[in-house]
Amino acid sequence: MEKLNKNIYPLLTPILGLFPAVIFFVMNFFFSYNEALLGSLVTFALFFLIDTIILKNTPSYTIRVLVGVFICFILLQLVYPFDYIYKNEASIMLEVLFVVGFSIFFQIKGFFREKIARKIKGSKNIKVLHFDSDVYVIRTALFVISTHLLIVLVYHLLPSELHTSFWDATIHYIILFILLCFHFIFEFFRFHKLSNKISEESWLPIINEHGAVQGRVAWSVSKNLGDKYLHPIIRIALINQGKIYLTERPDFFISQRNKLDYPLESYLLYGESLDDGVKNLLGSNNLIHSEARYIFRYNYKNIETNRMIYLYSYTVNDDEELESLREKTGRFWTSKQIEENLNTGLFSEYFEKEYELLNNTVLLADRLMNKPIEK
Repeated sequence: MEKLNKNIYPLLTPILGLFPAVIFFVMNFFFSYNEALLGSLVTFALFFLIDTIILKNTPSYTIRVLVGVFICFILLQLVYPFDYIYKNEASIMLEVLFVVGFSIFFQIKGFFREKIARKIKGSKNIKVLHFDSDVYVIRTALFVISTHLLIVLVYHLLPSELHTSFWDATIHYIILFILLCFHFIFEFFRFHKLSNKISEESWLPIINEHGAVQGRVAWSVSKNLGDKYLHPIIRIALINQGKIYLTERPDFFISQRNKLDYPLESYLLYGESLDDGVKNLLGSNNLIHSEARYIFRYNYKNIETNRMIYLYSYTVNDDEELESLREKTGRFWTSKQIEENLNTGLFSEYFEKEYELLNNTVLLADRLMNKPIEK
């Protein structure tokens, strides 16, 4: 598993992008309108610089939408002069622009998502995840602001004698602050949960037919996409005195479940070399007394999966390793036993593709080495 901290933190950017708007509402409540506007614009400028320079590879659409909203807000001052703007009107006007801006974004978000997917190719899943995080934050912010505007509308429909300075402040600001606080708390908890999920995710390299890495994708994503991505797989045949150790493939495997096959098969993880992948696979099964030998590679593809198979062999001669294998559910098969059951559906397609080459190379060599010397 790869820790992708550098990819996790941009997920927090959308919720942080709302802070300049919060600063405006807070400053507009405690200070003058002009001070509130200046403070929020300075904060927005800082966030926009962070978004375009530091996070240029994972831009926040929340920040960009809000920047557009504030630009429209300032342009409205040309029609609605500063001198006539009251605190409540300024806040309501900004909230209405938020709703309009967020609604427009939702109408065209499919275009941006498609653009990201086309541009980033194989590694798009993490970029799309950032975009989806933006969409989620904007959706919840739209709900919060729309709810507050509805409350304000109901308040203004009430008789004027019920309108006091206390209720004006409560309805226009205090309730908004409470709703935004709940929104921020919820988003930070969601971010914490999502960051843990990403940190614990297994990331697979996406390769081309020559084995060159083109990008990466989460295993939890790729397993549901059939043969869309080509991934490298390490398979290791366990050999002893010309026989091969075979056992049933687990139920959780994507393909060829419950067929007889080698017990050692694993995805090569993103950032992991073949040598490291082989050592890790052997080490996790306590097979450390010999070296694995590379045999060949081939592509295996069907509607369920698309794999570049890297086949290795490992000779089991150590007594402890042999005893460990005997305690498991599989057993060693002779060439005769295997050949009598080929093409019967007993063995996996992987094994049947590999057996002929194994039998004429590795197994033959192992049989010759273990053949008693005639006197």
